[in-house]
Amino acid sequence: MDKQQIDIHSTPLWKASEWFPSKASMVHCYYHYLGNSIGLHQNEFYEMDIVVAGKGTHVLAKQEIAVSPGYVCIIPPQMQHGYLNNENLNVFHALIRSAFLERYFQELQSLPGFTLLFEISPYIAKSNAGSISFRMNEESFSEIVPDI
Repeated sequence: MDKQQIDIHSTPLWKASEWFPSKASMVHCYYHYLGNSIGLHQNEFYEMDIVVAGKGTHVLAKQEIAVSPGYVCIIPPQMQHGYLNNENLNVFHALIRSAFLERYFQELQSLPGFTLLFEISPYIAKSNAGSISFRMNEESFSEIVPDI
């Protein structure tokens, strides 16, 4: 994929205080319809993106990844990322405070995939531009879409 120019977002650091209404809020979910680019930015929290429709390019630490429905990415705090060349891209975002992972660690460990995504993947990510991403198979994707 040819490297393309992506601008820095007008808010380059997304602060937890701006996305979570109170300190008690630990997870914030929303859909983001992207008709064009969203500039590079960093978060003070984890972000899990699931592409629900459309296609585009996810830029992660200077790496460009073509995305389409079923693409999932876990973005750790302080990692620069953004989207460009979006064609009706619909992304489900789950913003997750680190405190949530710490508070519910015992319960979360019993969930399938948690250990891979949040414990093992940070070590893998060190050699993979700092994040972990994958594409869900059609059956798994169709199962979760009604729940998000």
